[in-house]
Amino acid sequence: MLERFEQRAGKVTLDFVRESSACVAANGAAGDGPWAPGRTLWHALYFPEERRVEVDFYLGETPDGGQRRSAYLSFSLRGEVTTDTK
Repeated sequence: MLERFEQRAGKVTLDFVRESSACVAANGAAGDGPWAPGRTLWHALYFPEERRVEVDFYLGETPDGGQRRSAYLSFSLRGEVTTDTK
């Protein structure tokens, strides 16, 4: 992963960060054992200046041994702050 960023000239794009993150995800074959396969359960991209996060979730295995993932979902905080706890 470090080499990937070192070879990149200039600023990185959001797509580049997403692709790079996929390079380190746990995605080996599930195998036939009684244990669950090692998986990257979620990957998050944080945008603090926008009070937003994008998360890609692991959803399970496909019949051919691949992974089902949610694609990136975006969550953000509202602009108002309240102390009402009701």
